[in-house]
Amino acid sequence: MSVSSKKGFTLPELVIYAALLALLSLAAVRAILAATDSYLSFKVVREMRRSGVVALERFSRESRLADSVSAASVLGAHPGVLKLNRSDNSVAEFFLVNDVLYFKDNSGAGALTASTTRVTNLVFRKAGISSTAVRLELSLEAGQGARLRFADFYSTSVIRGDYENR
Repeated sequence: MSVSSKKGFTLPELVIYAALLALLSLAAVRAILAATDSYLSFKVVREMRRSGVVALERFSRESRLADSVSAASVLGAHPGVLKLNRSDNSVAEFFLVNDVLYFKDNSGAGALTASTTRVTNLVFRKAGISSTAVRLELSLEAGQGARLRFADFYSTSVIRGDYENR
C-alpha cells in the first residue's frame, strides 16, 4: 500500500488565510490611524490650554503689580489693548498682533500665545465700583478641519495701586 503525503495548502485554504490576514491588517491600520488622530487632537487642545493659562497668569501677575490702568488702554472692544502703569513709571502692555497675544514692558516684547493658537476675542474691561479691577475675556482657537477646537478664558484682577492707596 502506498501512502501519499500531500504537503502545502489547498486553494480554498489559501484564500481564507489571505482574507483573514487582510482583515487583521485593516483593523491594525485603522487602530493606528485612530490613535494618531486622537493624539493630534489632544496636542491641539493641550497647546491651546497652555497658551490660555500662560496669558491668564501673566495678566494676573502684571495687573496685581500695577498702580493704575493707563488712559491709552482700549477697553470694552476687540482687539483690546491694556496698558498698566507701574510704580517705577514704566508701562506693561498687552496687545494683539496677527491673532497672537503679546506682552511688552521695559525688558522687551514677547508672545504669550503659541503661533499655532489664534486669538479670536481679546477684551479688557474695567470692573468694580469701589475698586479698580480689570477683567480679561480671551477666546482662542487652534487646529484645522475636524480638529478645530475653541476655548474661552476669563480672569479678573484688582489693581494693586487701588487698594494700597486706601
